[in-house]
Amino acid sequence: MRKITPSAACFARTSGLKYFFLSLFFAALIGCQTDPKTDLDSVKPTGDLAVEDTDKLFVVDCLLPEHASGPGAQKTDISSPQPIKTTAAECRARGGEYVAHDRANVESALKVWLPQAQQGNAEAQVMLGEIYEKGLGGTADPALAAQWYSKAAEQGNSRAQIDLGYLYEKGLGVKKNTRIALKWYRKGSGLANSGLQFMPMTEASGRGGKRKQGDNAQHQARIGDNASGSADDSGLKRRKAESREKLDQLQEQLKSLEEEYHNTFARIKSDMTTIEVKASQMDSRREKFALERVHIKLKKDKSKLMTQGGQIKELKKAIEQQEKILAGLKDVPAEMLEKKGVQKKNHEASPVIASPKFYPSVDFGRFYALIIGINDYKQLPALQTSVNDAKAVDEVLRTRYGYQTTLLVNANRRQIMTAFDDLRKELTEKDSLLIYYAGLGEIDKGDQSAYWLPSDAEKANIATWLSNHNVAQQLSILPARHILVIADSCYSGIMTKTSIAHLPEDASDKKRKKWLKLMNSRKGRTVITSGNVKPIPDSKPDSNVSSHSVFANAFLKALNDNNGLLEDYELYRMASGKVKQSASQIGFQQSPQYSAMQHAGHEGSPFFFVPKS
Repeated sequence: MRKITPSAACFARTSGLKYFFLSLFFAALIGCQTDPKTDLDSVKPTGDLAVEDTDKLFVVDCLLPEHASGPGAQKTDISSPQPIKTTAAECRARGGEYVAHDRANVESALKVWLPQAQQGNAEAQVMLGEIYEKGLGGTADPALAAQWYSKAAEQGNSRAQIDLGYLYEKGLGVKKNTRIALKWYRKGSGLANSGLQFMPMTEASGRGGKRKQGDNAQHQARIGDNASGSADDSGLKRRKAESREKLDQLQEQLKSLEEEYHNTFARIKSDMTTIEVKASQMDSRREKFALERVHIKLKKDKSKLMTQGGQIKELKKAIEQQEKILAGLKDVPAEMLEKKGVQKKNHEASPVIASPKFYPSVDFGRFYALIIGINDYKQLPALQTSVNDAKAVDEVLRTRYGYQTTLLVNANRRQIMTAFDDLRKELTEKDSLLIYYAGLGEIDKGDQSAYWLPSDAEKANIATWLSNHNVAQQLSILPARHILVIADSCYSGIMTKTSIAHLPEDASDKKRKKWLKLMNSRKGRTVITSGNVKPIPDSKPDSNVSSHSVFANAFLKALNDNNGLLEDYELYRMASGKVKQSASQIGFQQSPQYSAMQHAGHEGSPFFFVPKS
């Protein structure tokens, strides 16, 4: 078993300025993080598992046996072995084959997924792509991953489309191309043919980074497009936004159609070459029949090419016309408004806060939370605020947001894994899950893997830790629609904000409703972390002992201040500014991070916070 020594890479949670220098000493010995001791009630083992058999709760690549079916005693239909991702215990219960999660490698994973992938199974193809991208047990091969993602993406697999977009965004295994990346993100999120603009979170942060204090840093739903009650430029802004959005849609349609045109042309060229080569080599009736089919296909493609050419010509005209319309929508001079009797505003009108009651047609389902707070470690230094943080998060999610919560205090590795397994059996595809972790974390300097440290974690034994990769694997098999991880600790395996869809702030309420319904049908797997990998104390300089970490304070305030429908990204922005400010007061830099979660089934949607009405 490989062992590493915890480092100062992610140690973050101490309790008070007077403990600051002491924390730096401990940082040299341990890893990332945040009164009394609280014993956790015993957690019931799953099925027939023994208490010490925790490894059976980890996710594995499972190959289920052949299944025979037929009337009576005559079993005539025999299905081939089926690959699935599930827990080792579930795989064993169903008679499947698997390799223990800590000994899995490329060869064992290929045995499970490759046959089905070669037969065209899109789910198997995307799993194969992720195996090659991660380099399971060996060197990663992103170029081969891109090939398998492409096969699944062309079949409409959303997970593959998002994964492929990431490779193009980062230039991994393929030539870096932001336009192609956005195309796949758009398709993966379901926005490609919806009439709605795909706006990545990276653009949202650039355009909307400065908001007036007091508006809760969240989307403003302008009911009826005139919520401000003003008759000045609100209508103009709306028309400009609609015109710009229509132009974006037309340009995207043109790009897509031009790609189809070039693909059709390439097929025609290939078929013509085939006909030329084989025309003089036909000896059998079968070969003549095959060549005739090529002729029929060629005729259809030629007709399709002409149709596509006409559509491209019309689209270019429509784009030119729309550009002229947008250019003509210029801001109305203030003096013209005054002549019309419209008073110029000296301040912004109070915004109309987006609220669930405005969207009765959107079913957000049930909300669950798994909340973990660890102060007391058997072999590592104790923390001060993690348990308080967890209890406070549990309180606000239950009382203000109506969550069904599971609170784990000073939990060991088995208890955390058992809680994941219980959620797998409880959640449905309509539900949302929030996971909050406050405790020690560690970064492996060898491969930059991050770990959460349960209460029974051993200082130099990685086998007793819980890797973020294993957390992501657990989330990938949970049926919940939306999952958000809040980690007041280290977290690795994140993707990018670009793969998460965002609605432009100036969109009409009608489009916002449509966007919410669409995003509510897509899977979201996102993560917010308390900071990067620098050691950071967690209390204000004017307090001896803080009851919460810097991050928890900001997160709780954001949840309590919110009175409307809130996306996870907006909550991140609300908390991030407060964290940076509080940390700077004690001479430190702390920058919370927000991203999609890699290889966990993300399909472009954010996580939604819906207060109780």
